[in-house]
Amino acid sequence: MHSTSRFERSFGSRLTFARALALLALATVVALAGCGGEGPEARRTQIEIAVDVPPGSPADRHWQTYVGNVKLWAPEFVVARVPRPPGGLQALGQDRVQVMHFSSAEIGRAIPELAVLDRPLLFTSAQEADHVLDRVIKDEVGRRLAARGYSFVGWTEGEPRVAYPSTDPAAAPRIATLAAHETDPAAGPAVLLDAGLAPGLIVAAPAWFEPLSPHDADVFRLAYALPDARADTRRVAAEAVARLQADPQRAVRAPTPEEVTALRAAVPPPTDPAAVELLRQIEAGRAEFATAPR
Repeated sequence: MHSTSRFERSFGSRLTFARALALLALATVVALAGCGGEGPEARRTQIEIAVDVPPGSPADRHWQTYVGNVKLWAPEFVVARVPRPPGGLQALGQDRVQVMHFSSAEIGRAIPELAVLDRPLLFTSAQEADHVLDRVIKDEVGRRLAARGYSFVGWTEGEPRVAYPSTDPAAAPRIATLAAHETDPAAGPAVLLDAGLAPGLIVAAPAWFEPLSPHDADVFRLAYALPDARADTRRVAAEAVARLQADPQRAVRAPTPEEVTALRAAVPPPTDPAAVELLRQIEAGRAEFATAPR
């Protein structure tokens, strides 16, 4: 889920100590120049990021990384991580919070045409997911969110998910996040659906995000998109999977080829034309990745 921009080429994912000091000095000058009360500049740099994820989960780890990178690259921004307010996307539209995280399931409930992002086993590898999300559908998803009045900032790693076996082949699979599975004392063995491959989305309030300078917008777009940050979250997710693979009560395992077919077939195809088109683009991107030279 990674693409290169002017900001990334300039700053990179590994800031040198000298460069970090220079950035800090510049940001301090900007912050001091902006001090002086509750004017537009003060409002612009005081933001709230609404995130509801389990403490210690891979999703929690990536938000620690995200906020940490924003504070490092643009210290003039005062960032507070807060619980999600009632209203979901409406809270962004009303600028009650400035940035909000949505899982693929949550964004699908809010915007039905994006529900295809939550289909089980949508991607077969992190590399395939990166290719499709960054190179094929990112701009399209951004346009669809903009048409609803929201600003698309970028992708996040999804929380690893599991499915519970059912004796009824016609029943839709019961799905839970790996964190919920790990903390459920009644949970039994489960099938690993995807190690975080169902994407999350970072969405911003247009009233705050659109007036940002290109540099500041890139700070928020790339605070999690750089390779080191993404690799760190994937490592934490892999550790969580390995921990549960060894748990005799709540063990998770990879699905068999027959289970993959059954799990995909248990979710009916979309009927909304916009969702059908987005799924077509995803499948075309997967086919493109399969034939691309390595």
